[in-house]
Amino acid sequence: MDDFGKVMSTGMPKSGLPVFLGGLLDVATPEEGREFLAPMPGFVKLMWKVAGRKQYAKYMARLLGTA
Repeated sequence: MDDFGKVMSTGMPKSGLPVFLGGLLDVATPEEGREFLAPMPGFVKLMWKVAGRKQYAKYMARLLGTA
């Protein structure tokens, strides 16, 4: 994770990390997203694919009133 990611996630509860990661990936280009995820442990990538994407989508649907 780069310095920006470290600063932004400092003190964040672990339950908020999928929303944080989803927000970053949502505004990143596909290449930027791959670069951001590349140094992360495999477990983190797996958890993002298995549960994080759904959690972020659910959060965004509630936020935008489409849930």
